[in-house]
Amino acid sequence: MESGPSRFQLSLADFCRSTAAWRRRKAEEYDRDERNLRTAAALEELAHHVLSLPSDDTRLLDLQRLAAEGD
Repeated sequence: MESGPSRFQLSLADFCRSTAAWRRRKAEEYDRDERNLRTAAALEELAHHVLSLPSDDTRLLDLQRLAAEGD
């Protein structure tokens, strides 16, 4: 039985989406700056990719471990 995304995946995807939303707001603020729009689209794509990975993907587990270690 396959489980859904981990809490870490959900948190990382949410961070990517919220940063993408901030980039879209900045694009509007600066005359639809194409760089911000491109970055927002890439962040949305990254969020989707993160959620498509199995929760035991070693890259996610390594990233989670590193994030927990802090500085």
